[in-house]
Amino acid sequence: ALDANTVMTRSEQLLYELVSKRAVRSECETIWKSLSDEERKMVQEFSGNRPNIDPNKFEVQQIFALLQQKQLLKVQGTRVIIDPPIFQAYVKSIASSES
Repeated sequence: ALDANTVMTRSEQLLYELVSKRAVRSECETIWKSLSDEERKMVQEFSGNRPNIDPNKFEVQQIFALLQQKQLLKVQGTRVIIDPPIFQAYVKSIASSES
């Protein structure tokens, strides 16, 4: 029997396999390069487990709204997720290759 964690782990593995494919990667790169530095920083923050973002700052609210318009950030309950999941996997992969 598959539990939720196994399924989640498998789908995460699949995302990372997809991100390693050149065509998928270049699509993600195109999206990434279209973002401003501030937008990239925010997306990177939300790709981690503990985003360090001050929601009371006006410029933060503006960048957040822009990313929502671009449909790259979605609010689910109390969490903010990067959408599509393949783009989140890409952002995580470039974050880990930079550190």
